[in-house]
Amino acid sequence: MSHKILLFALLFLLINCPFFAFQSQAQTVLHGRVLDEQQQPIPQLSVLLLPQNQLQSTDSSGQFWFDDLPVGACTLSIQLIGYQLSEKIIFIPPNKPHFDVEMQLLPLSAQLQIINVEDLAVKSLSQAQLASQFFLDNLAGNFSQSLANLAGVQAINTGVGIAKPVIRGLTGNRVLVLNDGIKQESQQWGNDHGLEIDAFDTENTQIVKGAAALQYGADAIAGVIILNPLKIPPARTVRASLLSLYKSNNAHAGFSTQTAARRKRLFAQFRASYQQYGDYQIPADSFIYNGYVLPIYAQRLKNTAGKELNLRFTAGWLAARGISRLSGTLYQLHAGIFTGAVGIPRSYSLQSDNNLQNIAVPAQKVQHAKLNFHHFSVLNQHNQLTVDAGWQQNHRRELSYSDRHNRPPNGNRNLALDLALNTLSLDFNIKNNSQKYSLLYGLQTQYQQNQAQGFEFLIPSYQAAKIAAFILSEYSPALRHLLTLGLRIDANGYVAYPFGQQVYNLQNQIINIQRAAGSAQNYLNYASSLGWVFSPRLYQKIRANIAKTYRPPALNELTSDGIHHGTFRHERGNLNLNPEQGYQSDFSVEFHPEGLIRHFAAACYANYFQNFIFLRPSGQFSTLPEGGQLYKYTQAAVFHTGFELEWSVQPHKSLVWHQNIEYVYNYNLNTGLSLPFTPPLNLYSALKFSPLLLFKPKTHFNTNNNQAEATFTLTHLYAAAQNLTDRNELATPAYHLLHIAANLNLPFIINKKQKARIHTLKVSVQIQNVLNTPYLQHLSRYRLLNLPEQGRNIILSLLYEL
Repeated sequence: MSHKILLFALLFLLINCPFFAFQSQAQTVLHGRVLDEQQQPIPQLSVLLLPQNQLQSTDSSGQFWFDDLPVGACTLSIQLIGYQLSEKIIFIPPNKPHFDVEMQLLPLSAQLQIINVEDLAVKSLSQAQLASQFFLDNLAGNFSQSLANLAGVQAINTGVGIAKPVIRGLTGNRVLVLNDGIKQESQQWGNDHGLEIDAFDTENTQIVKGAAALQYGADAIAGVIILNPLKIPPARTVRASLLSLYKSNNAHAGFSTQTAARRKRLFAQFRASYQQYGDYQIPADSFIYNGYVLPIYAQRLKNTAGKELNLRFTAGWLAARGISRLSGTLYQLHAGIFTGAVGIPRSYSLQSDNNLQNIAVPAQKVQHAKLNFHHFSVLNQHNQLTVDAGWQQNHRRELSYSDRHNRPPNGNRNLALDLALNTLSLDFNIKNNSQKYSLLYGLQTQYQQNQAQGFEFLIPSYQAAKIAAFILSEYSPALRHLLTLGLRIDANGYVAYPFGQQVYNLQNQIINIQRAAGSAQNYLNYASSLGWVFSPRLYQKIRANIAKTYRPPALNELTSDGIHHGTFRHERGNLNLNPEQGYQSDFSVEFHPEGLIRHFAAACYANYFQNFIFLRPSGQFSTLPEGGQLYKYTQAAVFHTGFELEWSVQPHKSLVWHQNIEYVYNYNLNTGLSLPFTPPLNLYSALKFSPLLLFKPKTHFNTNNNQAEATFTLTHLYAAAQNLTDRNELATPAYHLLHIAANLNLPFIINKKQKARIHTLKVSVQIQNVLNTPYLQHLSRYRLLNLPEQGRNIILSLLYEL
């Protein structure tokens, strides 16, 4: 209870700190103008001024006036049926008798995002918004690894093709991915299970760091990754792009093409991406496992090739008061797993097969199909309705060699695990906007069915269902202050079925064995949060958030009992696990000044979990062959904290220096040790030089204010040594990485005499790990084998946009 009192006391002091006290000085006349999407004035429109609660109407030229305004921040709010809500925070400076502002209303057809983080009661949490250019600048092999340069975000990787995100040291069922408004459901509990996302299909991505479970569900204890749909093109236009990619290290070749078209109300979008890569190189000739030195032939990891296919189609309709969208996606991955990463590595199995593109056993085959429907409409002047419905199927097959003791008498004898997860979901919410507060409330439902087969057993077949209701409120109690308050109630349950199979015994006889008994459990719990946002200036924002969170045990934590591929351990669940109960706090400041320092942000967090669920070595050896030590899911009280700092300095318009630093610390209060897979302290630095900004060359590339751009970037990553490890977890030494990149952006016009069409060609050349540094990534699965990460890699990408 003492920690709760301290958190509330801290929040009270921050709100009432005299340093931020607002002093009224002079009075100002505010003059403004409201325009539509065609830059035409909108007459007879009501404009609301908050927190003064004054209301004025625009004249025939779209102009309005507010008299006798005090110095300080205020908010202008405009809402018109058929248009997006428009709000602008302005700061009235002292000793200025007249202040001008211009606002623009956009129709609902321009509402391009299913989810807008700033609108959905996570304003008190640290956030990052990423455009597609971010992923072009960070071509790291897959979507999750591309995020690793963000402060507070890391990735657990399996080679170069498989990775999953880590936010503030937490991953798996504690990081939620929202794709097109639907929660991405796969076998996300496995560290060797990647994220089924097309890295090229990321036009607008948002990262929320902190406990967002109130809005999105119990899986969002660490944060949320939100992938919004592609932008809708203007009426009667067509948009297209073609991207090609090549990487030297593993002969990685890929392409992605996208087309989007719109008539007046009907629009459609299509994207297709394909990537294929071979065995990748590392700066090492051998590795050590269990005291044995094993060779790496030609410095290439055998059987790390792969191929990936992504397809997406979207069709939608723009109504006068809303938008409806139907989307379908298909993701396919076939990736080899390093031969020495499953079972006990043997020298003869590591010899090269003289085929860099060959995908042999062991391997993963993953297919994720999804169909979802989104509808948004304005019910009336104050209420908006959002509905999301979806179906998705995740089919994961893990291939390995079966031994005599568990080889089935029939079927695919290389099919170790065959997991088919089907998910149906239906979510809806209503948002009510008024002058001083907004209210968001909704219902979320989900039904799942998972079928488990294969000659190995890890989790059983099961059915699961959940339903949740939530309510979130935003209220402005005083000038420049905003409070967010919410409550969520979840009810969920599952039924796991017995798992039996036929196998050969040691006497070459077929016998029936029972690997798991059936079980069923139900859970009911709640979460709550209180947040505060303070904007002392237009370019400044201070956030604080405290929350009570929970997470019911995942099915693998309850029912697993078998060897997990690539983890070298026998994992066993525990049916007596209780839901995780946590108390989380988050505090951040953010400034965007106009001087030398262009951006500064700092965030710190402190979390306490009463019964954190994790895998713990039991000290017992598995009875399964090559099972090693038996690991059991258990619970403990855990303290989890850390911070993130980032800043950008611009001494000249052509030169930008950016840095971010992140640190995570956790402590098991029961054992006095750290938790496993905790990322080390990272310091990321980038120096970006844009020579074309030094002058304005008059070339035929300058079109409609689209000027040719060239940038050169030098980046450096320092990862500190990680010595805070769990029992039997290896420490990892520090390392430095150096990368360089050159980008050229060339816009031009075709058909000048007819209707102008603007085209853009973007060329990028990157050299990653310039010095070919051998290093161990602490979160890599291959870290267990003392295998260094990928060596020097030259990347060439070409993007053509119409």
